[in-house]
Amino acid sequence: MDTGGAIAYAVQELGLDEDFLVANADTWLGSGICELELSSSPTIAVVHLDDVSRYGQVKLDHENRITSFQEKNTGGVSGWVNAGLCRLRADFFRNWDGSRFSLEKQTFPKFVERGELSAVIINADFIDIGIPEDYQRFCSWIATGRKGAL
Repeated sequence: MDTGGAIAYAVQELGLDEDFLVANADTWLGSGICELELSSSPTIAVVHLDDVSRYGQVKLDHENRITSFQEKNTGGVSGWVNAGLCRLRADFFRNWDGSRFSLEKQTFPKFVERGELSAVIINADFIDIGIPEDYQRFCSWIATGRKGAL
């Protein structure tokens, strides 16, 4: 169902009618829920990384509105990335037709075009544990009592 279809299904199945939070299952984010809870929908949490090449980059304006998403590249530049945590409104998914769709590739860009998508800047430990090497690095970090940087 991809990310959007899965969320739309959950919204309909659970009868949600208010804002809710979505967290990527393969991401560790040390904080951010409280900050996101205080935001208005639609909002995504972003973290600053020294190298955004694996994730792509989120571009922000001076009011932390998202202006664009840059695709993954090999440039090794620093910047903001989607931290895998967002606040959305149930009514965004009311007219879902049951088809598969991507939140990141289809829904977020529409919000950006309309100037609706905001970012909450999170200063926290972050890692995407979706690849074996980073999962092992995360496990080692936990085993050492979260000492050092991820």
